Amino acid sequence: MHRRGVIFCVLLASVFGADFDDEKIINGSPVTIDKSPFLAAFEARDNLSASFSQECGSVIVDSLHLITAAHCLVDYKTPNLMRIRVGTSLLEEGGSLYNVAQFWTHPKYKVYAASRGGTYLDYDIGVIRLATPLKFGGNVQAAKLIPLNQQLAQGVKVIAVGWGVLKYDGPEPKQLRRGLFSVVPQPLCNQRIQKLLNETVFPRFTCTEVRSNADCFGDSGGPVYKRDKNDNAVAGIISWGTCVGFVPNVVTDVANSEIRSFIREKTNSNI
Repeated sequence: MHRRGVIFCVLLASVFGADFDDEKIINGSPVTIDKSPFLAAFEARDNLSASFSQECGSVIVDSLHLITAAHCLVDYKTPNLMRIRVGTSLLEEGGSLYNVAQFWTHPKYKVYAASRGGTYLDYDIGVIRLATPLKFGGNVQAAKLIPLNQQLAQGVKVIAVGWGVLKYDGPEPKQLRRGLFSVVPQPLCNQRIQKLLNETVFPRFTCTEVRSNADCFGDSGGPVYKRDKNDNAVAGIISWGTCVGFVPNVVTDVANSEIRSFIREKTNSNI
């Protein structure tokens, strides 16, 4: 199974022995899908075997549309190579499957070569349109997005969810997992990334971090949402990082005006 992820710095991989082809929630805990029913799995067809496997996470925004990271979509030319799985806590099992009718990546999406190896991104957002509407229920619901131009304060707690390995190079557990992170606003995150890695975090992003021994992010394209039982609005879409605790992880900011305008245009809505 190939799991999609974009990681910033290959140098850190050699230092820490990590597999940086995948972004995972390493120090997460098991959770059920009813705690984040707006999470969906983006699965893609293997060209050789014709079977589907999970590539990324995605976020339900209405009955026909989901958002994910652009880098999850760019390698696929036609919608018949994709499908969406909703309503399940298990990796590639259960829930309901939906075919994809159309998809878009942001027209300004760009991949940059990092000066110390690897790549980093800008405008990392994509929209998926389904062939048939989702059937909403307890385990399948649309996400609420944080308000346009809202900036979460430094230290605000957010949650990331995904189907991630428990340790580097370890097996992928079937059960959904989540991890708790703290917000690092874009200006401060940019300062840290420039100091540590001599690269840039663009204004279309915000960042998260957790200072632990093994704190990799959730699967690319999945949600980062507020840790508030009264307001679990999605603040971002997992984009890229280093999987190293002292370097922030980078999240596409859905409150950014350029990102939100693209989402609104492709969903034909005012979300």
